[in-house]
Parts: sequence; structure tokens; C-alpha cells
Amino acid sequence: MAATSVLRKAGSFSQCFGCFRSYTKNIGLDIKSVSRRLCTGAIETSSSSDDSVSVVNEDVPEKRKEFRKFRSRLYRQNRMNPELERRARQGNLTINLDAVHKDWLAKGLQSTRNLAKHYGIFEHIFAGLEFKPTVLMKIIYEQGNQEVKWGNFVSPSQAKSCPTVDFQSDSGTYWTLILTNPDGNIWDKDSELLHWFVANIPGNKVSEGDVIREYIPPIPPKGTGFHRYVFCLLRQKDKLNLDKYTPSDSSFSSQWTFKLAELLHDNKDDVTPAGLGFFQAAWDETVSNTYLETLGIAEPVYDLKPFITPTYKRKNTTTVTFENKYRNM
Repeated sequence: MAATSVLRKAGSFSQCFGCFRSYTKNIGLDIKSVSRRLCTGAIETSSSSDDSVSVVNEDVPEKRKEFRKFRSRLYRQNRMNPELERRARQGNLTINLDAVHKDWLAKGLQSTRNLAKHYGIFEHIFAGLEFKPTVLMKIIYEQGNQEVKWGNFVSPSQAKSCPTVDFQSDSGTYWTLILTNPDGNIWDKDSELLHWFVANIPGNKVSEGDVIREYIPPIPPKGTGFHRYVFCLLRQKDKLNLDKYTPSDSSFSSQWTFKLAELLHDNKDDVTPAGLGFFQAAWDETVSNTYLETLGIAEPVYDLKPFITPTYKRKNTTTVTFENKYRNM
């Protein structure tokens, strides 16, 4: 079952593929990758059978419109193949999940770039400059076993403790890891709120890096909706001296106000963006405790104004007008 998944009996090949959609969600595979693999040769026959099912191996078009035409053509061919139909009915048609997962991972970093662009990460953090991530980070908050992917929802209670960050690296390479929030700086709307800053990380040993700013959990103020929290991994040419990013005073706005684009510009010859991951979080009860106990400042709260119906507003306006007119008579 680890290598292949046998498609259960169904009325046709297309029905069989439809039943497979729910299974791919449970094991973390992308249904689009499965679809592409079905078109390009990931269909295998059962090892207990002597017959073989011929499959088409072609280069898959990258453009969406061309891919839809390509997929429709191959689906028509599959439906006209009596052997595929018989295998699907008998439950002997298998899909190589290892090949599907490998194909998805190969294109996962491109998906990261597309999702980051969709969420406005490049526009609001990197001053509109885009890059394709080359390093895949695995970011896990152990409390609740919550993994950060690409825009998924993580509550502040789940992200209360510092996450574990793992990535592939050579032993002689240095890295910088930054966690920033482009939506949460209520003191300077043109800057970000810095949540974590670790530089000069040897290899992938984050715990051995130089901590410029300690980790603080997400603190989206009440009434401001969801905030984006972005992990950025920078590859260094050599060890860096980042003392100028140490806060000059003890005020909260000075300590945590940050601009990642400025850091990249000031150190453009020494650092290169390599990894990207982000999640979304909204206010919960733990945010109040973080403001009070960890930061020691009053929690900002943004309550929505109560909705006033036009009828009530008109009556109230009339009443106030008559009171002001006849008050001193």
C-alpha cells in the first residue's frame, strides 16, 4: 500500500478516479499531480496479472489551457481502452503513489512561489521582487503537531512555542531565518512586525545560530481578522555581522519594527532568499496573555461599530433636531 494504491471496483475508469480523490487528501497528495500522472504513465498493472496495460508517456503541457486539452484527449483514449475499463471494474488498476509524490515534490517549490504571489507575500514583504524558492523547509509547531505549509491556518495557541525548522543543507553553509508579519505593525503601517530572527545558522542547526530577536508567538489584535506570518530562509555567503539590527531602545515599536526588503537591499551581496513558508492566524484568548505576560503592554482591541438601521438613524436624527430647536423655549 506504501508504493501503490489499488483502485477499488467502480462502474468505469472515470468513476474509479473520482472515488480516489478522497483518499489522496488523507495521505497529503495533490489531486492535480495524480491527474497528471494518470495522463503520463503512472498507471500500473497488478503484479499478479500477466497482461499489461499500455499507457501514454508524453510531455505534459505547463499552460493550463493546453493541459486541459491534453488531459481530455487522453481521457477519451482511456475510456475507449477495454483493458483499462476491465481492470478498473475488477479492482486491479493501480497507481504508483511514490511516483506521484515524487512528481509533486519536484513541482512543489514552484507551487510555493505561485501561492506566495497569490497571498501578496512578494508585494508586501519583498517590495514586489519575486524569487523561486530552492530549499524546502519543514516547519512544525509541536503543540498540536501543526505543520506550516503555504497559507494554512494555525491558531496563536498552537504557535505559542518556538517551532522546529528543518531543511537540507551542507555543513559549511550559513543561513538566516526570519519570521515576520506584514499585517500586524499597528505603530508603523509601512513596516512589518518581526517575530523571530536567527542569523549565522551553521548547516541546518537552527538552535546553534545567533539569535538577533527572540521568538514571540502570533499576536493579531482582536477585530483585525487573519494575519499572514511568513518564514523566510536566506542563504549567506559567509558569517554576517548583524549588530545594527539589535534594537537601540527598549520600546516595543523599536524592538519589533522591521523591513525584510531593506535587509535584503543592505546585504544584497551577502544573502540570497532560498526558502519560504507562511501561515495565517487570527485572534484567540492566548493573544491577551502574550501581550500582558510576555510583552508587558496593553492589548489593542478593534471592535466593530454596531450596525444602525436607516429607520433608527432617521428617527434619532429627528429627535435630536427637535431637542436642539425647542430646548430653550
